[in-house]
Amino acid sequence: MYDDSLMALPNPPAFTKPQRIFQPHDALAAMGCMVLGFLLVRYLLFNTDGFVTSAVFLLMFFCTLWYHRKCGYKTLAGHRLLGGVICLFACSFSVTASPLPHTLTAVFLIIAMCWYHYAVAHSHSRIPRFLFFYLTGLHTLDEFSAGYEVIGKRLKNSKTGSTVRLIAIGLLITLPLTLLVAALLSSADAGVAEVLRRIGKLFTEDFFEILWEILFGLLVGAWMFAAMYCATNNARYPEICDAVFEQRLEDKRIIPTLGLCASVTPICLLYTVYVISQIRYFCSAFFGKLPDTMSYAEYARRGFFELCAIAVLNLLVILVTTGCCKRTEGKQPKAAKIYGCVLCLFTLFIIATAIAKMVLYIDAYGLTRLRLYTTWFMVLLAIVFVVILAMQFTHKIHPARILVTSFIVLFTLLVFSRPDALVAEYNITRWQEGTLKNPDWELICSLSDDAYTVICNHWDELPTEQQEYVISKYNNRRYALQPETTWNLSTQYLLYAWELNHE
Repeated sequence: MYDDSLMALPNPPAFTKPQRIFQPHDALAAMGCMVLGFLLVRYLLFNTDGFVTSAVFLLMFFCTLWYHRKCGYKTLAGHRLLGGVICLFACSFSVTASPLPHTLTAVFLIIAMCWYHYAVAHSHSRIPRFLFFYLTGLHTLDEFSAGYEVIGKRLKNSKTGSTVRLIAIGLLITLPLTLLVAALLSSADAGVAEVLRRIGKLFTEDFFEILWEILFGLLVGAWMFAAMYCATNNARYPEICDAVFEQRLEDKRIIPTLGLCASVTPICLLYTVYVISQIRYFCSAFFGKLPDTMSYAEYARRGFFELCAIAVLNLLVILVTTGCCKRTEGKQPKAAKIYGCVLCLFTLFIIATAIAKMVLYIDAYGLTRLRLYTTWFMVLLAIVFVVILAMQFTHKIHPARILVTSFIVLFTLLVFSRPDALVAEYNITRWQEGTLKNPDWELICSLSDDAYTVICNHWDELPTEQQEYVISKYNNRRYALQPETTWNLSTQYLLYAWELNHE
């Protein structure tokens, strides 16, 4: 229930953004962001990730702490907790070799650091109700050139910067003439031609790759500084409170309750008929049985894609019924609540049956990356709908905090469980117990080094045929062909365990 006084709040008045004003430490921060941008591009996008990637993210976080201290901001308990979460996930690159968790962790850390900037600058110690609107309200594109501008001003106003600029301009002007002289000298003298040939070898593919990484890194660094600058610049971007976001949502609620219910009812009726007609098909998973003329693979895949389609449809309907329906004295209409409850309950039923079918599938064929990630996603989706269902009865809960906390807990379990190791351990253990006919060695040997560490732990228990197959795959795996990709604890342990098993 919201206070009626919020409905009378006017929209924030328009204002003209003042000119950019930089503090003395902004230039150093912008230069640091450019360096960090290059390191992030090199050790996350184009090259291996591991110890170095963890170091880069930790360095980013500690540079953020330095910038906040220079700005005079104080960190609260909630900020320190978020900082601990950021440092924890930054270390995950050094713990596991599984590729997908690395990618998801990088995205999570970038979003978390953006919110950390804003939260510290505006003293938000807790997760706000409109977290999504706060994050999408960061004007990073508007301030994309701020980093280049502050660096340019710093170089322009310093004697060293002026000297470097003059030297660079002089070299660019004389470059065509230098190339012409070099061509003439190489034609006239074989010794000069040999020296120039050796110099030309320096400009190899690696050189141009690093040059591309530097250019891309400068763009990433500019975005990083823009995120810091716009989050901490209250003069150009004043803070918007939750009441303003609530008022903006209220302005969108223009559909009458009767018209909304009339438009949604046919969809809900069709959806109800569909669920009732398929009740036997859905419930067969709970009894460990398959429908006729259907394999385990087809049964599980159909369940998952139907789940995604129904969940998206239900979310859209719920957003419409709760977000666009007119309210009476600040209260959500009972009809909208009823529709929301019905849709949430139906969706939770579908999620439960889908998870049951996935368990049935895993029990028959073992675990894979896709099956593990799918189950994890369905659990997360179930939490989302439980929160939406609770919101139909009370407004005292804080959905953003619950969902963010649930996601962090589930994401921590996913990342630090080392998914590839979990897949290999599950399949090999069940195969040894006789409950799984085929652990799918081809699949296990195609996983990252996390899976090979599990194989080493079971090495003495494997038949000679499986040992020979693993050995043939071990030397052709990506981590053997690219030694620089061994910069994580999992691969370092594998190298030790493999050598120990083959003495």
